[in-house]
Amino acid sequence: FLHRRSSVLGGAGLGGAGRGKARQGKARQGKDYTMKTCICSVAFGGWYPKGLSRLYQSLSAQGYTGGRLFFSGELPPGSPPHYDVPYGFKLHAMRKAFDDGFDAVVWADASMFAISRVEPIFKVIEKQGFILFQGGDNTAAMWTHDACLSYFRKSRDEAEKIPQVVGGLVGFSTLHACGAAIFEEGFEE
Repeated sequence: FLHRRSSVLGGAGLGGAGRGKARQGKARQGKDYTMKTCICSVAFGGWYPKGLSRLYQSLSAQGYTGGRLFFSGELPPGSPPHYDVPYGFKLHAMRKAFDDGFDAVVWADASMFAISRVEPIFKVIEKQGFILFQGGDNTAAMWTHDACLSYFRKSRDEAEKIPQVVGGLVGFSTLHACGAAIFEEGFEE
């Protein structure tokens, strides 16, 4: 995938049991089991539907044969409006893919397009349960509102040590307890 200057964040120290609808830690069906993968995205307004079409075509050009769940001009089921929960549609699109039976789901913004095969992304997800990318040298202190820091009981100085995770490309697997737990955390209030 083409992406801004980013690095992959590892999974050290993350754990816990998944909650909610995710199929937590579902056992694989033998050594020949092939993980069912899906890439999802949402586009409405402006140039985003054209970007979504470009993403779809680029995945085909790179030989991706997994599932695609794209919403153009509409929000995924259960998603609140963007002005109520900014970017909440990302998690709801991924939830729909998991509910449809996919084991590993990648969210890709409509501004993304594949420049090489995407299977290596799913290999990382299969191994550690998730894939996240760090936003350059940015930290949580740069873009986090004071109320959010207070909610998580973090000072701005502490937030300087927390890498910023970009939301344009993320992936999770509910076959992995860690991936299921991180994904479900996004639905907690």
